[in-house]
Amino acid sequence: RSRFVRNVITLASGTAVSQLITIVAIPLISRLFDPDEFGVAALFLSIVTLLAVLATLRFEKAIVLPKSDDTAVNLFMLSTILTFGFSVFIICVSSVLFMFGDNTSYIDTLGYWLFLVPLGVFLLASSNIFAGYATRYKAFRGIAYGDVAQSISVSGTRILGGLSQFGISGLISSLLIGFLVKILVVSKSVKRNYHFRLTDLRDSDLMGLFREYKQFPLYAMPTALLRSLGGNMQILALAFLFDPAIVGYYAMGNRLLRMPVQFFSESVRTTYLQKSAELLNSSSSLTRPFVQTTVALSLLGILAISPIALFGEEIFAFVLGQGWSTAGLFAQIMSPAIFTLFVVAPASTVFVVLGRQGALLKIRILSTLSILVLFIIAHLQEFGPNIAIAWLSIIGSAFNLLVMYVAYQIIKSRSIEASTN
Repeated sequence: RSRFVRNVITLASGTAVSQLITIVAIPLISRLFDPDEFGVAALFLSIVTLLAVLATLRFEKAIVLPKSDDTAVNLFMLSTILTFGFSVFIICVSSVLFMFGDNTSYIDTLGYWLFLVPLGVFLLASSNIFAGYATRYKAFRGIAYGDVAQSISVSGTRILGGLSQFGISGLISSLLIGFLVKILVVSKSVKRNYHFRLTDLRDSDLMGLFREYKQFPLYAMPTALLRSLGGNMQILALAFLFDPAIVGYYAMGNRLLRMPVQFFSESVRTTYLQKSAELLNSSSSLTRPFVQTTVALSLLGILAISPIALFGEEIFAFVLGQGWSTAGLFAQIMSPAIFTLFVVAPASTVFVVLGRQGALLKIRILSTLSILVLFIIAHLQEFGPNIAIAWLSIIGSAFNLLVMYVAYQIIKSRSIEASTN
């Protein structure tokens, strides 16, 4: 148990340090690049992140499972081959889109940077593959070092690119360099476990792996794709509806609000998951700890989010520069959704502990469809960015509250069943 805790702390520490580096560097980076340049980079990253989920069919998540190291190596190679093949496919698709998709908003926004999307997908998917392989051998320190090295390389490259007035190329190249640096650092942590030979992988091995681990492309990939789509749809939709500067403002405001919330929420999920499982195994009630944790997070969230909700424009203008006050306004509009995202952490864990992931998946599907419908209406009705983002905040808040309500009802029904029995 203590080893598990140390591993969690190691990974969390790497994430915390990497986010701290990013936060410290942002006030300087924001003064070196324009919002529209950030918007193009944000669109590029969203597309790469979404496609990287498809590249491996999630076989990299299966690397930790086999008893045999040879099977794990074959899964590693299978994931890499799939990633390479998918990247080549994207190159072909990108070429066709660039030649015949002149009226497409994304093509107009990305321009020639579209041709770097396949490279970004290959590097990001490869870093995920190496992280999966490192997890198998408990090289958590290597993964943590990789996160920190990636953050340093991205921030450093952006600062150098900004000082050299590289513009969009400085932002996009920093993302690619960051992916590559993480691959190099993580791969070094498990280099003693390497024995990869492509000639050892036979067609029969590939088909056997597909059959044995078919649940990953069939179930894990759609779930991960839905989660990634939910996290990136806002950027994709805003890029379709508005100019890159609006995307840049939204991406900056949303990122600065979400970074500390996501880190703290993940810590809450980890500890609450352990506590809930312990109570469940001892047939104790989950209601009181759930209510107490949710109330405590609500009070803490009010203290943390209130300054941005009240003075977002002023704070962003002071920290990032006068040109970023609109990002502060967008952050103010999004603050209710971010607040409920912070508070929903224990509720989302309830579905896992009580085996009700299917109900949570249905809510996520409905949420994603609602956001899609919102942006279709926004396009047809020609909503301005403030109205579109406000409705986005309302939908996000509503579904987070729905998750909390359903989780509470699940806990109540379990308590009633337990008392009856």
